[in-house]
Amino acid sequence: MSRRKGPIKSLTDLGRNTADKLVDSGGKVVTTTKNLTTHAQRKLLESGAKGKKDAVQSQISGKFDEISGQAMYQLVQERLAEQDRFNDLLATKLHEALERISDLEKRLADE
Repeated sequence: MSRRKGPIKSLTDLGRNTADKLVDSGGKVVTTTKNLTTHAQRKLLESGAKGKKDAVQSQISGKFDEISGQAMYQLVQERLAEQDRFNDLLATKLHEALERISDLEKRLADE
């Protein structure tokens, strides 16, 4: 049995050393990947690509609204709301005028 302990111990040590090397190199890979990603993100922000993307997206959204009629629909809704306010005001003024006419007619009838 003592003969077998030597080779088993050597295999165990070899496995442990290999695992340690793999973990060490994996840490380097993770660090390198993180550094590359950070660098790429920084370059992307410096290039202004995000702002350009946002501007293009805004223009596309505006054109989509225009094509789909969303802008026209919104304008019609605003105009209808304005018309409702105007109609309410007009009805109130008409009511006041009719009351004044009624009062004048009563005064004329009393004389």
